[in-house]
Amino acid sequence: MAACVLIAALTAVQRETPDAVLGRTVASANTLIYLPNTLAPAVGAGLVAVVSHTVLLPVAGAAGLLTAGWLLRAAPAGAAADSAAQV
Repeated sequence: MAACVLIAALTAVQRETPDAVLGRTVASANTLIYLPNTLAPAVGAGLVAVVSHTVLLPVAGAAGLLTAGWLLRAAPAGAAADSAAQV
């Protein structure tokens, strides 16, 4: 599923960008999309070196649940039903 989002994002960038700046724009989009995947292991390793994993795992789980709740609350009315119907 995540790959579909990445493909859709990069396709949108390519379709909406003028040809004269397409290379630079796609390079910037790739950097913004893939940079978190590069930084996350280093940040995680640094955190585990300082804080016990028994603390980090529940905190990460709670952060994920809070984020999901915020996203569901911020979605327009009926958006969840519309996306479920498209699957």
